[in-house]
Amino acid sequence: MSRIPCLSAFAVLPLVLLSACSTPNGQPQKGSEPVAPNQVVDFGTLYARNCSACHGAEGRGGASIATT
Repeated sequence: MSRIPCLSAFAVLPLVLLSACSTPNGQPQKGSEPVAPNQVVDFGTLYARNCSACHGAEGRGGASIATT
């Protein structure tokens, strides 16, 4: 068996392993932490997350009983 393929495999393996890790183990990735509910001030986002399941996406046609 030739030494060159073995040496090149040992040289490439650490590079592949290091390139697979974008952040250290146990550290949160950038943008992975959720925003606290009291920091969300956009009405569309609040409605989509909290109200649209019952009231529908447009405020009509959801599972809740419509009041006029």
